Amino acid sequence: MLRPLATTENQVPSSSSSIRVLTEQEERDIGELFERTQNLSTNGIASMDRILRRELEDTDHLLATALESSGSALALLSECVSEVEHSMVDINAWSAVFETNLLNMRTNLATIKGQDKQLQVSAANKRSLADALEELLQKLEIPVNVENVLLEHPFEDDKSVLKFCDALEGLEGFRSRLR
Repeated sequence: MLRPLATTENQVPSSSSSIRVLTEQEERDIGELFERTQNLSTNGIASMDRILRRELEDTDHLLATALESSGSALALLSECVSEVEHSMVDINAWSAVFETNLLNMRTNLATIKGQDKQLQVSAANKRSLADALEELLQKLEIPVNVENVLLEHPFEDDKSVLKFCDALEGLEGFRSRLR
């Protein structure tokens, strides 16, 4: 009698591999059997029919058993795939939020960099202005000795008049520098 390669429930081949039901020897035996049946009587053909039907029933039974055992594995696999799909939805949602936050961060960073450049330019301008004002204040400051002589106006003697004239010349020099 011809039997599939997997004869017990534990030996059912997995669905991912190719299933070979008959060995090469069994295939040769069937081929020889068909050659001999060409000249058989009706009884021989009926006998052959019964044998083939039993083999077909055995094969159907093994196939049904294999499908039943793989059914639970498929259910588990389907559940895992469903969980992965659910996780992917969560990841996609998280990714969208992350992308939005990242875009906002980039925008904020660009704004901060722009403001930083403006502050640097403003600080440089203020530094230049302060330096220019300090230089101008130094130019505007009347020399102390000239100021003292002019405020005291000591016209007591010739020497004090000469000092006063020198102070006036210093004041004139100061005025000309301002122009």
